[in-house]
Amino acid sequence: MTAKTKEIVAVSTLAACIAIFFVIDIVFGSVVMNRPTEPEYILVIPSVRHASINVQSYISNPIQTLTMRGALSSFFPTKLFGTSYRKTRWIDNVNAMYQAYRRHFSMIYLEYNIPKKEYDVIFVLKKNNRRFHFANGAMLPNEVYNRKKHFVPYYYAYPTDGCVMITRYPVVFTDKLYAMDRNYEFYYDLYGRTRKTINDQLEFIQFGRFSFPMNTGTECYEAAKSVFKEFELLRHSTPKLERWFNSIKSISSFSPRTIANTGRPSTHTFSIAMDILTRDNRPNYWYWTSKLRKKWWTVPPEERAYIPPEVIEIFEAHGFCWGGKWERYDMMHFEYKPENLLRMIR
Repeated sequence: MTAKTKEIVAVSTLAACIAIFFVIDIVFGSVVMNRPTEPEYILVIPSVRHASINVQSYISNPIQTLTMRGALSSFFPTKLFGTSYRKTRWIDNVNAMYQAYRRHFSMIYLEYNIPKKEYDVIFVLKKNNRRFHFANGAMLPNEVYNRKKHFVPYYYAYPTDGCVMITRYPVVFTDKLYAMDRNYEFYYDLYGRTRKTINDQLEFIQFGRFSFPMNTGTECYEAAKSVFKEFELLRHSTPKLERWFNSIKSISSFSPRTIANTGRPSTHTFSIAMDILTRDNRPNYWYWTSKLRKKWWTVPPEERAYIPPEVIEIFEAHGFCWGGKWERYDMMHFEYKPENLLRMIR
């Protein structure tokens, strides 16, 4: 093929792409603009191995032809994952992370390498242009990406069908488990790294006689405010619920500390979690119980401190996970982890 022929082919290809855009605008324009202007609808024309998505442009002026899940599905070849099921589950997880924090990303890069069987999504934070590799949910900055196998995902197993996770014999709590760590740079950039930078992002919520701060670095604060607005209506709906709400002794959130037996920062450190402590004296927290009962995991769910299902449902509807569903149960604990709940929705 001569240079002139190559030039003609390139021009023809460009013209075809422009034509496609006009067709999309004409055919889908009237339908698209009537949809809600949510940033999940995007248009991606991938190259061979790389593509980029300008997230903020879709928030302000979305081109609504593909969902994020659809864009990922069309870009990444199934053979990279081995099976279509593995690909679907991976896409669910990427999409959940995107949906949870989409207003805080400016760009997203999609990459894969078939010979090496490598693939990844890179999220760029809007506030500081820092890049985070999805890395199967670990959200790793560039400087530690080459050690990605040493880190656990930000999301975790969480049942959403209303059942409580049954605690197994704690053989899973081994040195091997703790050898893997979570990299908190993503949270540090969103919520603050020091007590001062975290404090600067805190706003207080008032509920009856209780006042507690939540972090405004993401939608956490607004989500918590919505939860307690619903509680104002719920608390007087039945005598049983009124008794439970009246039994609340404290609501605490911001408390820089580590998770028991791990050395990892608690979500209370960032003030994206709260503990609702009531007058129920039954087992509440596995670590406290372990001081009084050696086999703390043998306490059945019905014998632990009670949290009304209606309260749990409202929290979950706004992106908060309940510690009562964990194997190491924490009945009073609710933390803002929308990526956990969104990955269950397809």
